Amino acid sequence: MFDPITIILTVYVLVTLGVAYTVRKTDLISKEGFMLGNRQASEIKIAFSAAACWAYVFALVINSRFTYDFGLAGFFWYGLPYVLTIMYFGILAKSLVSKLPNGFTLNQYITQRYQNRNLTYLYQVLQLAAAVYAITANLTGFGILAEYVSVGFDYNTIIVVLGLTVLAYSLWGGIRSCHITDSIQMPFILIVSVLFGIIAVFKSGGFSTVLTNWITAKPESILSVGKVLDPGLLLFLLFAGSIMADNSHYQNALSLKKGASIVRTYIMAGIILLLTLAGLAMLAASAYSIPVEVSKGDLASIIVTKYHFGEIGAIIFMLMVLFKASSVLDSSLNGAGTILANDILKKKNPIKISRITMIVVMALGILLTTMKIDLWILITTFGMLRVLAVAPTVYGLFVDKKISVNALTPIMIVTGAVGVGLTLIDEPVGKLPLNILMLSVPVCYMAYQHFKK
Repeated sequence: MFDPITIILTVYVLVTLGVAYTVRKTDLISKEGFMLGNRQASEIKIAFSAAACWAYVFALVINSRFTYDFGLAGFFWYGLPYVLTIMYFGILAKSLVSKLPNGFTLNQYITQRYQNRNLTYLYQVLQLAAAVYAITANLTGFGILAEYVSVGFDYNTIIVVLGLTVLAYSLWGGIRSCHITDSIQMPFILIVSVLFGIIAVFKSGGFSTVLTNWITAKPESILSVGKVLDPGLLLFLLFAGSIMADNSHYQNALSLKKGASIVRTYIMAGIILLLTLAGLAMLAASAYSIPVEVSKGDLASIIVTKYHFGEIGAIIFMLMVLFKASSVLDSSLNGAGTILANDILKKKNPIKISRITMIVVMALGILLTTMKIDLWILITTFGMLRVLAVAPTVYGLFVDKKISVNALTPIMIVTGAVGVGLTLIDEPVGKLPLNILMLSVPVCYMAYQHFKK
């Protein structure tokens, strides 16, 4: 009998490469075609793609951890920042597209808006690092679940097969492959999450029983000051910084055809994610109403799935997670390739440069994944550094006044270095104060420049 992961990987490779092959080379002969799909994507396709590339695998895993370990308050203060952030991003993206309708990246706009080379370089570094981080986090998250489903299967083999498959169709089809695969994968993810969640709740005694047992086991109120601040406010900052430094979302907005409502598209994406997270939360919460042992909160959803739906259910769940992982990986690869080809090596062959960048970024992501860094460390460390870019991005998009930013780049670099240093001391400073520091220092500098005479 075949190992479950062998079946999962085989189905995944056949489906994704088959779908990606439908993209014809005639769509990719130009820079516009490879990087933005000739700006002809539909709203619903972008809504599913935006939801897919924002719903990181680690987000699904961490959703299970927060739901199981911290109860209703944990799920609420994880889910709310996650969903509201992507809805709010639609407003940012609309402003960007109105100011740079023929653009390709946020970096391109930052260059035009501030006319400061050092700040442009910093944004390029942050966004390229964000792509490597996204790939590492998603491969790590999938590896955690794959090891549970199939203990005997080699961890490194799993992530290499996943990484190379995504790399293959991304190199072939560019952003078009990303949008096509996402528009198939995300509906599957949504349906499996919601159906499995609802069925699991009924099999576990019904909504009343599951809710009562869940709240009894983890009774902390959602209004608890501790939960409002951490993870609530902390995750708002981390997610805001993360999405603003993720070029794949700006590419999605710039790929929409003329006249499409970007705000409406990202509201749809938020609703899709909310339903997905709710379904997975029902799975994790059901663990308190069935006779199973949950060794780790990250695994609560998959453990309940295996208990109620057996081996076949676990395979379907893992296929869903695998689809989820690939949709983030391809978006991150396309984003990184576009940054290097459009913003840095402008005079070279843009499609060739983009493809080479994809290969390098995927290789780095796989290498870092083999180190098995804890997901929460990945989220908080990388996310903290990206919070630095929130103030310049928001100010640049919504305030037209020209201000001096000559000292902004060294200030951001020093602040980031201090933040990383504080995480390494023997008695580390809390994550929330560090993120407030990352946000407030650039805000204070820009406020001073804005209001000075």
